[in-house]
Amino acid sequence: MTNSPAHVSRYRRPLHPPFTYFPIAAYVLAAGFDVISVIGGSGHAWASELWHAGTFVLIAGLALCPMTMLSGLADLIRFEERQPAAVDHGGRGAAHRTADPAADGAGALAGRNSAREQRY
Repeated sequence: MTNSPAHVSRYRRPLHPPFTYFPIAAYVLAAGFDVISVIGGSGHAWASELWHAGTFVLIAGLALCPMTMLSGLADLIRFEERQPAAVDHGGRGAAHRTADPAADGAGALAGRNSAREQRY
């Protein structure tokens, strides 16, 4: 009885990859809004609006980071149990890999606040 449901292992897709697109897209859009805002200069109202839009998009990307990190950690734990040789740690632990994107985004937000104070 090797084909019984108890012996069949279902293939489950990782949850993390689809979630990574949203924060990355948010960061790219924020950078694009900032570049266009700087090109427009402080004399145009639309340049200021793009600067604010970039801030909101960056905050949205940061808000999605915890969900993305948790799904990645869950996938790491789930797939590491089944195939330990297939998971490459790159010499770092799981906590370090999951904290990097949030630290990068938080640093970008802090830099935005100081740049805004200088600009306006």
